[in-house]
Amino acid sequence: MTIEILSNLLARLGESLNMGPLQLNADGALGLEIDHRLTLGMQFDSDRDRLLIYADIGPLPQGTEKESLMNRMLQANLFGRLTAGATLALASDIDPEEQPQRVVLWKAIDGAALELSYLEQTLQNMISAVEDWQDALQEWNADTPANPEMTDFAFNMPGIRV
Repeated sequence: MTIEILSNLLARLGESLNMGPLQLNADGALGLEIDHRLTLGMQFDSDRDRLLIYADIGPLPQGTEKESLMNRMLQANLFGRLTAGATLALASDIDPEEQPQRVVLWKAIDGAALELSYLEQTLQNMISAVEDWQDALQEWNADTPANPEMTDFAFNMPGIRV
């Protein structure tokens, strides 16, 4: 898939969502804010011919709760059963000594499989999974809001609000 084909697909996606054409920025990225609740990031990976879709779930809990959550995340990742086919991970570019690591849900879509209906369904599934995991993470981080201010690692890009 070329950037031109993806750009055309995203323009059609924006029209189907009544948002106007969506556009990637110069870095091949796009942020979609959904109902002021969550942000989905999209990044074109031209080296691997895929579209990455990701969302910040929230801070990784500290102390004894950390191991419990990480165990649950690993179980959920098995066959993508509890993640809508996506993968839970930790943001690797954050120094845990400076601030809590962030839990991220992400999915890669192969460029050859990318079509409008599949992208729309994938986005809906990701939104549901992100909301579910934000709720679950809030149980572990009772003192932290479910939708904390987004960090620079994933969302330092222009976005579209839905």
